[in-house]
Amino acid sequence: MFRAVGRLQELKRKAAFWNHIIEVSVVINRKLQGKIMPRLHLHHDTLAPAVLPGSPHTRYLIVQQEDVWFIKFDGEEYGPYKTEREAMLFAIDAAHKLGEQGEETQVLQMDENAEARPVWTSGHDPYPPRQ
Repeated sequence: MFRAVGRLQELKRKAAFWNHIIEVSVVINRKLQGKIMPRLHLHHDTLAPAVLPGSPHTRYLIVQQEDVWFIKFDGEEYGPYKTEREAMLFAIDAAHKLGEQGEETQVLQMDENAEARPVWTSGHDPYPPRQ
């Protein structure tokens, strides 16, 4: 029974994230007047689990690959985004929505030394983030 409850929570979390991505994509698509940047086919070198053992937070990881940015969440990759700021805002917005559902969430950014540093934490940092 506990596995079923955990799986249900995981599916709800993924559904909330995808619903948010779809809503934001529609808004951006309207602003860009139908021009959509195609997704690049990249290898999954850096898998980012949504939950790390010993960590209470669900994590979104912002990474740069060549000249575009991606959000890695729950072993999947979302993007590409033209700028770091764009990827960061999408990730923070999705993390905030999960935070409203009681999840402890955090957005991390991969730096040039391949170390993840926190940039936003639910319940700690302001939403929307300051400019």
